[in-house]
Amino acid sequence: MCSRVDELEAALTPDERGAIAQLGRVAGRPGLPFDMAERLMSLGLAELSFGGLDLTVAGRQVLEAMRGQ
Repeated sequence: MCSRVDELEAALTPDERGAIAQLGRVAGRPGLPFDMAERLMSLGLAELSFGGLDLTVAGRQVLEAMRGQ
């Protein structure tokens, strides 16, 4: 696994992990609070896509790492 993915995963709070998991299930408008969406975007884990929030490649990698635990 990439060390950057490990670093990002380790930096997430339990709430942020839940938000990543939620984005992995429901792309677009999952109903995340603005500050959570902003935090995930600032980490490079989420992005605006077609007017909604979606995981980036890095976000998907972190999600897969979380599922592998």
